[in-house]
Amino acid sequence: MAQAGAVLAVSMKTISPKMKQIAFPSAFSASLGITEPAVFGVTLRLVKPFIMAMIGGGIGGFLASILDLRATGMALTGIPGALLYLNEQLPLYILVNLVSFSIAFILTWFFGYKKEQTL
Repeated sequence: MAQAGAVLAVSMKTISPKMKQIAFPSAFSASLGITEPAVFGVTLRLVKPFIMAMIGGGIGGFLASILDLRATGMALTGIPGALLYLNEQLPLYILVNLVSFSIAFILTWFFGYKKEQTL
C-alpha cells in the first residue's frame, strides 16, 4: 500500500503526461497488491519516491508488529489481502494499510517529487 501511496502522489503532482499515463494505473494495481509496475515503472526510476514508499511501508509494518497483526493462509497484500483478516483483525489491517498509504503519499508529496521532474 505504501507503493500505491507514493505513486499516487507522483501521478497527482506531475505535469508530465507520460508520467501520468504510467503512474495512475500503477497506483491502482499497487493498491491491489501488484507492485511491479509501480516499483519498476515509477518509484525506482525516480529514487526519492521509492525511499518514501520504503519509509511508509516500514512504519506500516512496525505498526502491524505492535498490533500483533497475523495473517492466516497465503500471503496476499493490498486490498485483496483483507480476505485473510475476515475476523476481529480486519479493522487493524485496514488501519495499517491506511497508515502505510498515507505516510508514503504525504512524504512523496512534500519531499519526494518535484512537479517538473521527469523520467
